[in-house]
Amino acid sequence: MALLTKEQRKRRFKYLGLEYNTEGIKALQKKYMRKKDVDGKYGEDTDKVLRHVYNVKKYAKNFSPEEFKCECGGKYCTGYPSYMKKVELEHLQSIRAHFGKPMTVTCGLRCKPYNNSLRGSIQNSKHLSGYACDFYMAGVTDTLANRKKAIKWIKKLPNHNYTYGNGINSYGASLAAGYMGNALHTDTNKPPKTTKTAAKKTTTKKTAAKKTTVKKATTKKVTTTKATTKATKKTTTAKKTNKKVTQYLTQAELNKWFAALEKQYKNAKNSRYVWVEGPTYANSKSRSTCIAEHSVALQLLGLLPKGGYFYYHPTKKKISGNKAAYVKKHTELFKLSYPHKKLKTLIKQGKLQPGDIVGFGNPGYHSMVYLGLNSKGKPIFATLGHRKGFKITYSSYANRKVDMIVRLKKVSK
Repeated sequence: MALLTKEQRKRRFKYLGLEYNTEGIKALQKKYMRKKDVDGKYGEDTDKVLRHVYNVKKYAKNFSPEEFKCECGGKYCTGYPSYMKKVELEHLQSIRAHFGKPMTVTCGLRCKPYNNSLRGSIQNSKHLSGYACDFYMAGVTDTLANRKKAIKWIKKLPNHNYTYGNGINSYGASLAAGYMGNALHTDTNKPPKTTKTAAKKTTTKKTAAKKTTVKKATTKKVTTTKATTKATKKTTTAKKTNKKVTQYLTQAELNKWFAALEKQYKNAKNSRYVWVEGPTYANSKSRSTCIAEHSVALQLLGLLPKGGYFYYHPTKKKISGNKAAYVKKHTELFKLSYPHKKLKTLIKQGKLQPGDIVGFGNPGYHSMVYLGLNSKGKPIFATLGHRKGFKITYSSYANRKVDMIVRLKKVSK
């Protein structure tokens, strides 16, 4: 993330009643950061604090910047590993204004180590980027009945992504989340780029092209007509391009996918293999291996037909199984690729995302679902046929080649 420009810093410091100089920077650091971070220098940490304090004061009048501070207590970060985004703050302010009662923030920003230490957290939590907040509000979140009413209203807000509390979520499904107590979690999506912004960019390019063309052309009207035609074509192309943009799993959908995987894992009857419980089997055998977990979980989500399964075939070097053709055909549900690269390389390049189904070839091929990195930076997976549990670390797989990646595009038809 690039730092704010000098002019942007000056405007924000002025808004906060400070001068943008060494003393002003120190004053900001002393109020919001750890003692050891106070040096009067403007760097990445100070930039995040400035963005955060400015956003809270401007877009959330009923809140203070400190309420969203990371609860690691300075153990892992300055307290502001990121900053609360405008869209999330406006979301919270709308909730506060509607219900008209004091809101207690129970969790705002989180740094990665602290996030990974929490029960119920996921590797790519929106708390890491400032798009999520947990809160308690007396008379609104303190009972299941009240939480249901609150969520029903909250999910109608602009840019809302997902809200849940103990007993219920914004999909209307029952949810066991006792660790939330009487609080609610709510998060938002990054707002889509507006048409006006795109139009301004198009206009700027058009104006520049127009000036050049006017010098060469004999008639301004002809030039304007050409420029207009080009602009129309660009707009049409842009619209077509936007329609083709692929939407992968949202945070809420990712939670749903992981929950289906964990449910399948909990059906295990012994430490080595599992009985595939429920209305269907992943294959024709009564006992199933690693293939079963993601296959049955996909069936639970309605993405794979009853009895369907697939896996990476190390000899044929392709996806196999009774529903391999289905996965290839339904590109609106799945993205299939064959990277043939080491696991650690794909993670480093950002080409492997939490929720991806991965298939390893020889020696000893295996299918797993990548869950992300743990607090020690080790990859963790969901898989059957392993006695360690649902979230297991396969350090030895770091140098193994991933021969298949299946990425979900959505979790329900």
